[in-house]
Amino acid sequence: MSSLPESLLSVGGIRAWSIGNVFQNQPFDARDPRDLDRLSGWLGLDTPFRQATQIHGDQVDLEGTENACDAFLVKLGQAALVRHADCFPVVVAAPRESLAILAHCGWKGTRLGLATKSVRQLEAMGCRSEELFAAIGPGIGPDHFEVGPEVLEQFPIPFHAQTSWGTPSVDLPAFLLSQLIQSGLRSDQITCSKADTFADPSFHSYRREKEVAGRNASVCIVSVPLSNGDAQS
Repeated sequence: MSSLPESLLSVGGIRAWSIGNVFQNQPFDARDPRDLDRLSGWLGLDTPFRQATQIHGDQVDLEGTENACDAFLVKLGQAALVRHADCFPVVVAAPRESLAILAHCGWKGTRLGLATKSVRQLEAMGCRSEELFAAIGPGIGPDHFEVGPEVLEQFPIPFHAQTSWGTPSVDLPAFLLSQLIQSGLRSDQITCSKADTFADPSFHSYRREKEVAGRNASVCIVSVPLSNGDAQS
């Protein structure tokens, strides 16, 4: 079990990480301000994380004024954080413009196209899709994301799947990847975490732990790049 954040993306001055239930060899819960203080210190931040009440929608906060939304525009000198316990963090980065969008994609936000909307918002600000990078962070995989028919019917048939115990599920990470590619990104512009939060004990999982589940954190910071030649790592 790793106590270090999982690097999701590093391109230019834009970096993103996911943190599970252990950080610096201590329990971590993104709802605990003391744990967020430890994370902020590790990142060397002098400004608080942009956060909001997550409502499983598709609204992107462009101005930093929304108290309830599921995605944030992150500008130079800013940091944002989303909390998740089986939902997927998605980062879309525009290194040339020093802009990024950090999104919390549950199944509802995924169905509503929040990942696609994040790309379109950056394009509306003058960013070019061929210069964007994206990352899909850890979330629940199709082997464990059991759904009823009312959820299954809302997703295209190619993304219908089956749990390891034989019940219907949806392949959310594959659907998110498809949305990003259909938005104009190439597969080599996108990285995908291999972690399944349900199966991996180093992450909080609401499906696994029910009401006692804590929350993972995914963060994105935008700073001045070290050099103009910085590439994704």
